[in-house]
Parts: sequence; C-alpha cells; structure tokens
Amino acid sequence: MKTGLAFFLGLAVLLQFPNTAGASVTIGGLTYSIGVVTRASTFGPEFMQEHAAGEYLVVPLTIRNVGKDPATISGSDFHLERGDTKYDAASVTISSDKGFFLTKLNPGTARTGILVFDVPASTAPSKYRLIVYGNGTSDHTTIQLR
Repeated sequence: MKTGLAFFLGLAVLLQFPNTAGASVTIGGLTYSIGVVTRASTFGPEFMQEHAAGEYLVVPLTIRNVGKDPATISGSDFHLERGDTKYDAASVTISSDKGFFLTKLNPGTARTGILVFDVPASTAPSKYRLIVYGNGTSDHTTIQLR
C-alpha cells in the first residue's frame, strides 16, 4: 500500500498538480504554509489605510528555513496567477510590518507574515494560484488558493 501511495505522490509531483492552501510545500530549502485567505477593500492601520483598485486578497503565510544556509525573502518571490494573468504583491505588503520585504531567515527559524494582492473585485480566492519561487532560484511551485 505504501508503494502505491508513494507512486501516486510521485505522479502528482511529476504532473505538477497544484498544492492547496493549508498544505505545506518545500522548495529551495524553505517550507511555505498558507493560512486562510481573506478579501478586503482596504488594508493598513486605521489612519493610514490603502484602498484597493479592485479588492485585496490577504494571504497569511508561514515560511520556515529547513535548509543549511540563511535565506532572504522578498515580495518578488511571489506572484498570483489567474489563467494566464499575473499579479504582483501590492505596495501595501511592503509597508506592512507583517510583510516579507527583504526578510532574513536563518536555518531552523520561521517567520509568519502576509502577502497582499490587489485583484479585480468579486473574484473568489479559489480562482487564483500562488506562485512561489524558492529562495531566489528560478525553481517554483504552485499553491491553489481556496
């Protein structure tokens, strides 16, 4: 039975099936875990809120360095995709104290933060995939939001 399961898991990797939110993925010595994605029309502290052009998808994320070398995390390590359309993290992610702007992460440590994407209004998060580039490499994996 384990052999069949291992074959199935290997097939899933081979076919690049997207992972789902809540699952952990490891790439480039870093493990990424996504929490519950929320939608918002504004983001930020009460007196400094930014308004989305569409709406914000707020993606909570925990990153753990499981490698042997320090890593630098940046908002440019992540993109959202819907079909063949790509979205960069919104500038409010960088200004947030919970963002990932040039965050240093030593081996064996973790950081929990958020990614914020400004996307067209009234689109279900499940229509998007988070593309994660592992630790400054061109390797990437996909996590299907829900």
